[in-house]
Amino acid sequence: MSGYDRLAPFIREYVFDHGWTSLRDVQERAIDAILDGDDHVLIAAGTASGKTEAAFFPILTRLAQADADGFGALYIGPLKALINDQFERLDALMEEADIPVYAWHGDRPESEKKRAKRDPRGVLQITPEALEGLLMRQPGTAARLFGALRFVVIDEVHAFMGTDRGLQLQCQLCRIDRLTPGGARRVGLSATVSDYAAAQAWLSAGTDRETAVVESRESGRKLDLALQNYAVDPAPDEAKKPSLLDRILPWKPADDAPEAAEEIPVPGREDLYADLYALVRGRRCLVFTNSRAETESVVAALRAEAARRGEPDAFHAHHGSLSAAIRQDAEEAMKAAEGPATAVATRTLELGIDLGRLDRVVQLGAADSCAGFVQRLGRSGRRGQPAVMRFLTRARRRGDTPFDNLPWELLRTVAVVQLYLEERWVEPFEEKPLPYSLLVQQLLSALMAGERTSRALAKAVHTLPAFAKIPAEDYMALLRHMLDEDLVEVTETGTLLPGLKGERLAGDYRFLSVFQDSGGCRVIAGGREIGSIDALPRVGESFTMAGRVWQVTGVDEARGAVYVGQGGGGESVGGWQGGGARVHDRIVAKLRDILASDAEYPYLHPAAKRALAEARATARTYELDRLFTPLGYGRLLLHPWLGTRKLDTLAWLLRGRFSNRLAVQTVKPAGDRTALLVETLLPKKRFLEGLRACLEALEPEALVSAAPAAALDRNDAFVPDALRRRAYVYNHLDAPGLKAALLAHPDLAGDAREG
Repeated sequence: MSGYDRLAPFIREYVFDHGWTSLRDVQERAIDAILDGDDHVLIAAGTASGKTEAAFFPILTRLAQADADGFGALYIGPLKALINDQFERLDALMEEADIPVYAWHGDRPESEKKRAKRDPRGVLQITPEALEGLLMRQPGTAARLFGALRFVVIDEVHAFMGTDRGLQLQCQLCRIDRLTPGGARRVGLSATVSDYAAAQAWLSAGTDRETAVVESRESGRKLDLALQNYAVDPAPDEAKKPSLLDRILPWKPADDAPEAAEEIPVPGREDLYADLYALVRGRRCLVFTNSRAETESVVAALRAEAARRGEPDAFHAHHGSLSAAIRQDAEEAMKAAEGPATAVATRTLELGIDLGRLDRVVQLGAADSCAGFVQRLGRSGRRGQPAVMRFLTRARRRGDTPFDNLPWELLRTVAVVQLYLEERWVEPFEEKPLPYSLLVQQLLSALMAGERTSRALAKAVHTLPAFAKIPAEDYMALLRHMLDEDLVEVTETGTLLPGLKGERLAGDYRFLSVFQDSGGCRVIAGGREIGSIDALPRVGESFTMAGRVWQVTGVDEARGAVYVGQGGGGESVGGWQGGGARVHDRIVAKLRDILASDAEYPYLHPAAKRALAEARATARTYELDRLFTPLGYGRLLLHPWLGTRKLDTLAWLLRGRFSNRLAVQTVKPAGDRTALLVETLLPKKRFLEGLRACLEALEPEALVSAAPAAALDRNDAFVPDALRRRAYVYNHLDAPGLKAALLAHPDLAGDAREG
């Protein structure tokens, strides 16, 4: 019997009505895994490969076979928009079978949630934040809704792994299991997980079940890739003015750069705008950027070009600081069956919202991760067509060191693309061993659901898998601090319940999230909220939002509101702050290998090939494969070719613990945060000898007392300083990894050469 034959009649009818001649490989195999086994299941297949149907066809077949007093399946998605999209797909599938599906999150009407509570059958779709609120504020309702739960589907599971939100979700899954006899089976969906063992362990956390893997065996899709590199000279009057896109000085070619390269013109800013517009004109496209500010700048530039040409405005902005209504308008425009449309987005459109047919995807700036590249690439090329992706990278001259003059966006993008093409490598997730901030949230959440004894509270919370590496003494120190701060109080009978401050904290809707609060200010135009910005501007200033220029007409500091009207004029300000992405060690190592090789990449346009040739010549001239480059006058450029986390650890140590021993005067980032410019009073040989000695004696525990008590996570303000210092060392630094990597480097392993 085929997988199709095992499905419920209404699903077979759905397949027939949609004209499918067969099920896909991953769908057939998922049917057997879910219907025949009792394990959790990880469904790993590419974007648009039918993973949602692979999970729900057999799950709904099971739900249709027996009535249950409560939801049979829970679907957890990382984005409200993804839930809304999947709601439409599931609703159409389940309508004929009288199996209801409900969506539950902050943008859904309260009436829908009331219907779900009155008739808890079928499938409930929810975000982690809404699920936290349900478990915390309505524990009795949660017990009734989930008492018969059989399946939990976790979409885009890779988006949760290695994040605070993923740890929060693990806590929620275990809390739900305590309400469900036998526990629900978990089904994870992902297009980018490469480390199956880690994903299996993540899905199984806190349960006795194993996790089976269902992997697509279908051959990969064809790829159509092209990359162009740009160098931009700012005009004299723009030197101090924020630019629409980053404007960059061309790098100086190395003396031994190929002479033929001189004949190739270097595209500039005008070429970039013209090329970008030409790539999307009259088509259905997604343009990805790496920041909200750049998203807005690009939309404004495309609209200005359309207006100059007298052509229709088919451009939309999409990022997390825009209102839900504006984001939804952009999504609906992209889903429309007819006409051109281009959405410029940050990561908000990376995940699998079905936007229908897309002609191509454009990446502006560096591709910082393989996972992001795969997600973005997967948005095009559906229905058997090649995946079409174009990269527009820019050379950035940031300083006077050899590293600063390399075309980093190009190099990083090539490294990411080659790692995936050659090895199908995607970043593994990093564990966070000491999530004290999350522990604060889960302790208060448990107490808001009902008072408990100290022993019962520890059993309910400290035993959750997310807190497995937090020792008992740290747990008790945190709980005592929460008592001292009136987040928790003790009753006359010795039980614990939320204190006055704890009730106020948990009563705020933002408490449900683990995201760090940006303190955003609402932006209101004509009585309608259009989004938020990070800080209050001044009246008369202007900024871009939703692809349009707004001028500030009023500011209400007490309410955190900014009132705006359309139009430019005044001083232009940036609406958002943002840090650079964390780059993995493998990407940086691959980048070094690309510089050291002579390999050619067919997707590079001529100017991009020239930039790569010049970068390779620079790397050879300055021996950038070494640990350091001496620059004279006590300056050393350290370039150990390590990822962001290890390099940040080295910078912190050189500024602090190592500074006296190595006579360090200053430490500055260089080379697009891939190197460190160090000023020292020591000769370079003594500096390297001293660095080796410092590393050999390096132990993480010895760093705790000197670490900053920084409030880096959502609830760190309620974590004692001693624990925040420990969290900084173990969650944000990587001293053991740095020590192992540098001591293995030839320049520190005893055979160092004079530079």
